[in-house]
Amino acid sequence: MTAQIPDRLLLDGETHSLFSNPLEYYFGDTNPRPEILRESMTCTACWRGYIATWEIMDEQLFLTQVTPMGQEQDILDKIFPDSSGKVLADWFSGTLRVPMGEQVQYVHMGYASQFERDMLIQIEAGRVQEKVVREFDPDTPSFSSF
Repeated sequence: MTAQIPDRLLLDGETHSLFSNPLEYYFGDTNPRPEILRESMTCTACWRGYIATWEIMDEQLFLTQVTPMGQEQDILDKIFPDSSGKVLADWFSGTLRVPMGEQVQYVHMGYASQFERDMLIQIEAGRVQEKVVREFDPDTPSFSSF
């Protein structure tokens, strides 16, 4: 798999790359992936077919924008037609990986590239439980599983 274009995360007024894809946990039998996203899954650097923008506000994770690859339109309202603006990501529980500092090792696969440090944010039903910053250690396994 090719290295992937990351989603974006607005955190404390700064935009960061997000090496996790919480929206993928939303799609499934009861919430099918919109056709426009299936059609835009043609870029090997973005197998999911979109770039999502997220924001952590008041210790909650919100989805604020979804843009299909190669397009400029936001389709958040097509995925969540009953929403007005941002959407609380209450379907997501897991760890968000936010790379920080300089890249120290490039890996041409998924989100396996390594950075000086990573902020790992533990989310439970859309709510922040814990934030930990971990320094890069070449003897520690990659964070690519996040």
